[in-house]
Amino acid sequence: MNELTPKPVGGSIIGSIMHGSSGKEPAPTPYSHAIFLLETFIAGTSHVENIRELCRELAPEERLSLLRESKNEYDSNAIVVKTSADAKLGYVPKVKNEVLARLLDGGKALYAVVQTIEPRDHWVKITVKIFMQE
Repeated sequence: MNELTPKPVGGSIIGSIMHGSSGKEPAPTPYSHAIFLLETFIAGTSHVENIRELCRELAPEERLSLLRESKNEYDSNAIVVKTSADAKLGYVPKVKNEVLARLLDGGKALYAVVQTIEPRDHWVKITVKIFMQE
């Protein structure tokens, strides 16, 4: 083999590519990054009983979970937004959730990042950016 030929690790050229020539250090995964999809607000915060207390614990740039709720009686594409402590904040608005629901159903990893938290009279407007981890 010359210096440009991958050296097999454990009998495998693929192993050499994935783990480097020493077989100990993983090679960086190409294109493994977050892809910005959209910016929106969290719908339904007025229906969350302790929303103001939950918002006191939130901070801009905090990462939130997005989980499908396919058996939701009001929206078959429902996506619930939760804190890292698994507290429900609300939903991705129905007018923006169809493609996101399909991505989640297809096994894609989506998450939201808090942008702003604005207390209003009877609700809290939480603006988020939604990303896909690829």
